[in-house]
Amino acid sequence: MKSKFLKFGASIILLIVATFIIGPSCSNSSPVQSETLPCSTTNEMIGVKMTNSGTNPEYNTFLFPASNAAPVNNIPISPSRLFTYGGVYNVLSQDYALISNNSQTGNANLIKINGAGLQTVSVLTGYYAEPVYLNNNLYFANIETISGVTTFKILDKNFVVLKSLTINASKVFTTSATDNSRYIYYLSEPFLITYDKQNNTLVSCDLALGTNLLGLEFKNETTLLAIKANSSGSEIISLNITNAANVSVSTLFNLGLTVHPELYSTVYNSCNNKYYISEAFAGTGIIAADLNTNTKIIANLGANKIIGLAYKN
Repeated sequence: MKSKFLKFGASIILLIVATFIIGPSCSNSSPVQSETLPCSTTNEMIGVKMTNSGTNPEYNTFLFPASNAAPVNNIPISPSRLFTYGGVYNVLSQDYALISNNSQTGNANLIKINGAGLQTVSVLTGYYAEPVYLNNNLYFANIETISGVTTFKILDKNFVVLKSLTINASKVFTTSATDNSRYIYYLSEPFLITYDKQNNTLVSCDLALGTNLLGLEFKNETTLLAIKANSSGSEIISLNITNAANVSVSTLFNLGLTVHPELYSTVYNSCNNKYYISEAFAGTGIIAADLNTNTKIIANLGANKIIGLAYKN
């Protein structure tokens, strides 16, 4: 999950696509009121660079557009090997946070790096979703399965449980997005889970899309973006959340490649309507998918892999 730029002023080009799946049973939610943030004059991202073997991670800044997305400001981080996807950045405090889940140990590492480059690493028990900054506060989501029963928990920055619910999730890969104002969204296969901070409520919606749902991003008050991965290539999909009781899903763009669920990250820039994906499992590089033209550009990173992408405004 990542800091977003929300478009204002110019009109958005609408993608005309066929709706092909309707979520069967979800509860209604209140209208979303998002926080409008200015568009950046530079397309500057931050993330974690690793070698092809997945070791020696370093915290970096990346400037786009760039033919090779050359990283600058390398800061070595620990642990020496990461299993993760998204990172998150707080523009005001200049703090970066990333959670690395280790399926071998069943634990997670919370890695924080402040604006001065100082880092702290905390070991967390269990599986955690991408962290989220909402109104400058850090939120976590813990997914725990005991005796076949999966519980989804929202926690504050001190890991105090704010709300929980039981879900029948098929997998624990969980990505997140926020409207930067009131709502946090989680895609925990096959559910879209909405946390309303104002009312402290959790609502789950079965999207009936099966597994391999990745890269949740907030586009606007009515639309979320995500990836549906399959053997024929990963697709960027659009989730219409106008009515949470009747969520429609549309295919926007087939990437023509497969995104691995453990080693990737995504960000969306509404200023240019581009959805960025770092695919670190195969070492594809950083993919810029233009949702205006349904074309993609790949920044080749050579011997490097990138995870934990976030925007740095």
